[in-house]
Amino acid sequence: NWVGLEIIETSEEDDEGEVEFKARLIFDNKLEILHEISYFDKIDGQWLYHSGDFQNDGQAQKISKNAPCPCGSGKKFGNCHFEK
Repeated sequence: NWVGLEIIETSEEDDEGEVEFKARLIFDNKLEILHEISYFDKIDGQWLYHSGDFQNDGQAQKISKNAPCPCGSGKKFGNCHFEK
């Protein structure tokens, strides 16, 4: 379950661009964060992804059932995205 996307920074120079982002997902009742700098080329007027560099350590965080759900719903995790 993807539960959030944060665009940290973007840049563009001629026909090359970069986007740094953090995407949050819940897998196996743990919060994982994909932090990446993605590289794009502009070809025929359209931006196309060509590669990316991961910035995170890949450590998933266990979420307590009583913690606020990372999706931002305002509910407790146990009443929202928790999988039994």
